[in-house]
Amino acid sequence: MPTPFKSTPELLAAAQRGELEGITIEEMTIGAVDLVGANLSGVVFRGVSLDGASLRNARCVGARFEQVSFRGASFVAADLMEATFLGCDLEEADFTAAELSSASLDGSKL
Repeated sequence: MPTPFKSTPELLAAAQRGELEGITIEEMTIGAVDLVGANLSGVVFRGVSLDGASLRNARCVGARFEQVSFRGASFVAADLMEATFLGCDLEEADFTAAELSSASLDGSKL
């Protein structure tokens, strides 16, 4: 299902309510938002910019990130088990204490 959100505030409100699991978010510039502790499991992000975003303690099990820019983003203590980062920009991203078991970083720039 393509992204039902027209703006970043709508997306953030849905994240706070825990309503993002399993949806697709495409072609949005979201930027340095606070997604601390968000459940993004099974979410597909495609062509999205999350530069400087905080995903500390986020649950991203099985999430798929395609051509997403995460420059300077924080994934500290995030659960990224089985997540896929395909062709993403991860320069200066912080993965301290993140769970990366079975995660894939194919074609991503570190």
